[in-house]
Amino acid sequence: MPKADLLAQADVAKHTGTSWDDDDLRGLARDYCVSEEVVLRRLLDLGKTSRAFYVQKRAEYQQRAVAAAASAVESSGGPRVSVKVLAKLGGSFVRMVLAGHSHGFITFSEVSDLLGAKVKHVPEIEAALAARA
Repeated sequence: MPKADLLAQADVAKHTGTSWDDDDLRGLARDYCVSEEVVLRRLLDLGKTSRAFYVQKRAEYQQRAVAAAASAVESSGGPRVSVKVLAKLGGSFVRMVLAGHSHGFITFSEVSDLLGAKVKHVPEIEAALAARA
């Protein structure tokens, strides 16, 4: 997130105070394809939030990650296919593959091959990726 670009964002430019609304952080994270915590850390580095607010939100993000990991484990004892694919390949790569399919550059079968998952799991992977954003 380049400093000038981030500071020029409407939500950042008009923001006053040191606390941030979750929707604003989520929107910035989606725009830059990074986590909310990464956005908040950058805002801290740029003096747009306080260390106390950053520490508080970071603790929330860590608790959320632990809860998400616990819920991802199915009754069979293993994580869902979407969790494994996103963990192995990363959200950026999966997003690019899905975008390639939506723009007609690659077939659904090629999406399956690139993600290393069966075709029937692609919608689940797409939903999990959308939920991360």
